[in-house]
Amino acid sequence: MIKLFCASLLLGLLAACQSSPVATDYDTGTQFKQYRYYQLAPTAPDDNALMQKRLMAAIDKHTSLSGLQKTEQAQAHSLLLTPLLRSQQRTQEPNSRGGIGLGSGGGGSFFGISLSVPLSSETLVNDVNIVITLTDTESNKVVWQGSYAFTVSADDPAAADEQVDKAVAEILSSYPPKPSD
Repeated sequence: MIKLFCASLLLGLLAACQSSPVATDYDTGTQFKQYRYYQLAPTAPDDNALMQKRLMAAIDKHTSLSGLQKTEQAQAHSLLLTPLLRSQQRTQEPNSRGGIGLGSGGGGSFFGISLSVPLSSETLVNDVNIVITLTDTESNKVVWQGSYAFTVSADDPAAADEQVDKAVAEILSSYPPKPSD
């Protein structure tokens, strides 16, 4: 029984330590219930056209879950959704560590050196930042913004599909903002 309690406590603590990688900001004076429609803003192309394509597909998939419907023309109380993708490829070096230790005790002194040798080679990764901005079409003021950053292997398209979809789902799950009590 004690082992089960300790395991449950440990899992609970680990879950509490995880933070959401989503960052949101919004205009606290905005009544978000009034918005039902959005138009997609033209976006500047990213160097990574396939990542941009993934982003647009994920937005189409997840906006309806946040209570917004896409429209081609301006509606009363509508939003302009502006997606921004920043993607940069870089080489990620494997982790290697070294250390020197000194110690004494029980009549003797000890000295040690350690070095870990990486077993893998450098890999190519994409650092991706997705920002979704919602602007009121009538006032032309930004009312909500959400962002999510992640790193994904550059040679794993399936993982990139999954990460972009997850990022957009997480961002849009924060819309509309929940009022704080």
